[in-house]
Amino acid sequence: MIGDFFWIKTLIESDLEKYTKKDKNSWMYHRFRTIAELDPSFYENYLWGGMFLSVVKDDIFGADEIYSLGLQRYPSDYRLNFNAGFNSYFELGDFQMGARRLDKIKDHPEATELVRLIFNKLQFELNHDFDTAISFLKIRYQSVNDERIKEKILKDIKLLQIEKDLECLNQKLKNCSTIDPYGKSYSFNPQLKTWESSIKSRYKIFRRKS
Repeated sequence: MIGDFFWIKTLIESDLEKYTKKDKNSWMYHRFRTIAELDPSFYENYLWGGMFLSVVKDDIFGADEIYSLGLQRYPSDYRLNFNAGFNSYFELGDFQMGARRLDKIKDHPEATELVRLIFNKLQFELNHDFDTAISFLKIRYQSVNDERIKEKILKDIKLLQIEKDLECLNQKLKNCSTIDPYGKSYSFNPQLKTWESSIKSRYKIFRRKS
């Protein structure tokens, strides 16, 4: 009953002020944390509390803790893992945690193709494995019917192949392709002493931001 009281009071008193400190002193974080201690089975507190902290308050560290508490109680829940994984990867920059959380739900009945693509990108970011990433994308390309998704996957395959070819050429390995998937030749920059592609939109979706 007390937990429900705090939940209703929190919803009524909620504000839209941004909270960007890393000390977890957001009053709403403490309110959601209190509700979790009073009623550990209150699922909505973890789901909407974490989302509100992350999206509305920008309290990404507080959100991560609320999500983590929820996942202790509901470890296989699709929405909690998805939101927590998104917060870990895109907000906190924790690729390993984001990958672990999405790994739990990538084959869930509710998972969309986007979830699987994001998971694959996280795996590449962690392992830097071109062949595995390309193979995964080719399998996914064959398994989807939505033409918009297929077009995006096919573009990713080609751009990733370009990155693989350039890495091969710049490391002076054997049997490197000198023609990109679009039929254009790679060029050697004598000043930088590196091979380059004429494709301007370099494949950056697996690259961690500096």
